[in-house]
Amino acid sequence: MNTLKGILLLLAMAMFSANTAAQGTIEQVTFTHPDIDSPIVFNVALPTNYAKNTDKRYPLMLDFHYYAHTYLQGMHDWLSHNGEWPWPQTIIVTPQAGNRVGMLFDPKGNTTPLLDFFETTLIPYIDEHYRTTDYRIMSGFRVNGSVVLSALINKPGLFDAHIAISPELKDDYVQILSSSAEKLQSQSEHAPFLLFTHGESVKETHQQADYAAFLKVLENSAPENITWHYENYADHYFMSLPLLSVIRGIELLHQANASDELE
Repeated sequence: MNTLKGILLLLAMAMFSANTAAQGTIEQVTFTHPDIDSPIVFNVALPTNYAKNTDKRYPLMLDFHYYAHTYLQGMHDWLSHNGEWPWPQTIIVTPQAGNRVGMLFDPKGNTTPLLDFFETTLIPYIDEHYRTTDYRIMSGFRVNGSVVLSALINKPGLFDAHIAISPELKDDYVQILSSSAEKLQSQSEHAPFLLFTHGESVKETHQQADYAAFLKVLENSAPENITWHYENYADHYFMSLPLLSVIRGIELLHQANASDELE
């Protein structure tokens, strides 16, 4: 009986170790800001065997929703574990719950202090302390999707791939609708990727016309150097959209041979 208990204990420990390894390692980085009176903490999810593969570098993915790590890490592990096909192993950064750096976001779109923080503080720190490549992805749902679009039009080159999911656009939120045509047309030095998605749930009824208007901007004003895609997930539940959109975005990047750039 004692032998059986010992075997079961070893099996349980092995299963726990395997599960921990599959999930990779999560570290935390902390910043301060003169306009925020509490620590600004981000979670950095490192891929499986990051510590072991010391010569390997990884693309960076940022999602500004504190709970996004719960689905991003699992999908990433599944889609990368079989030869990194279609998702090359990636360092995933998300805010810790309680992170107040969102206070820097300007919903009127007159300034970009949140994006400035990403550009001058967060990303340089990650690049300095972790083995990153130059390829960066940003995904976001709802208001965070608006942040993604703001990055696309206001910070060319900050991110290479943008996944904007049900972004808030109503009443010219962040000046996306009023400024995107002109700003996109001026981006001749970069070749960004954009996946713009939404559904038709009650959560999005208020801005279906705005979605159509932004789609028209892409159709009429996006230059040839911008690779963009559009999906209407009308048949899916609202809370399913982030998962569907990230998977679709990774597939599209892989199909376009962007995975060669990521690795």
